[in-house]
Amino acid sequence: EFRRVLFRSYSYFTVTETTVVRITTDGPTIDPVLYLFRNDGNLDVTDYVAYNDDGWTQAGSANNSLINITLTAGNYIARSE
Repeated sequence: EFRRVLFRSYSYFTVTETTVVRITTDGPTIDPVLYLFRNDGNLDVTDYVAYNDDGWTQAGSANNSLINITLTAGNYIARSE
């Protein structure tokens, strides 16, 4: 029987002024997916900002993810799984 185990990692950060933010994963043997949400204290579908899967080749793997985005001031959550 095959069972998929998901490992989720959350990073909380604050942007104080409009700026370009680059979020990446980096590893030769992993295949993560990145999500970015606004953190207004009540996480729901309206907080979704961006998603990426397999959008960056690094460390010998084409399965890494990249979000490169201009964000306005506010609180955010980046999630990888």
